[in-house]
Amino acid sequence: MIVLDNFFMGLPLVLRAASQNTHLVGTLRGNRIGIPSGAKEKFVKPDRGELKGYWTQLDVRDPKSPKEKPTWLTVRVWIERWTDSKQILTCSTLEPRRTTIDRNIKTRSADGLRNVWRKTAIPASTTHVQYNLGMGGCDISDQSIAYYLRHMQAKAPYKVIFFFSIKSAVNNTRILHGKAFRDGAAMRTKDVLTKLKDVMLKNGQRLYQEREALFRADPPAP
Repeated sequence: MIVLDNFFMGLPLVLRAASQNTHLVGTLRGNRIGIPSGAKEKFVKPDRGELKGYWTQLDVRDPKSPKEKPTWLTVRVWIERWTDSKQILTCSTLEPRRTTIDRNIKTRSADGLRNVWRKTAIPASTTHVQYNLGMGGCDISDQSIAYYLRHMQAKAPYKVIFFFSIKSAVNNTRILHGKAFRDGAAMRTKDVLTKLKDVMLKNGQRLYQEREALFRADPPAP
């Protein structure tokens, strides 16, 4: 099984992978070709956990069969619209089952005077569980990068690639630091950026002083 983001997921890729006996699970964009019209329609004021599913059956040619006498494979594709903090469209070649996912939801306290966070089980399907397990936090990493991302509309494409690479490296450092210190000492993204700025300024000042001292030194005797 391969887990994909909505940038890559599409029905042509699903059918190609199915012909190679490979299952795909991932999020899907609403403007992709072949999506049922009902799945494109968004819920109106949905409750968290609201779910609607569709499935379709398609035939794809077996790549191992000869072109003169091809054999066809039947592939079932499930497309689901689910509401978490926002509406999500997913696609899978594995038949989904009903389940629940734990989420921290802000609700009013018993006295109604303040907001409290409570862990609540909301309805979902096994497709969403598989996607969350397979992505390994990539969506969270992309979201963290977007918080402090430099403006991406630059005339020079190399500047965009450079700053995005730096930000990705900083975020990966934060993730590795959090895995190394699981006792609550993990740093936030803002703290990592502040620490990196201080280290770069300190090293820059040291290198500048060394360079100035080198040029001020007396020339060697002939």
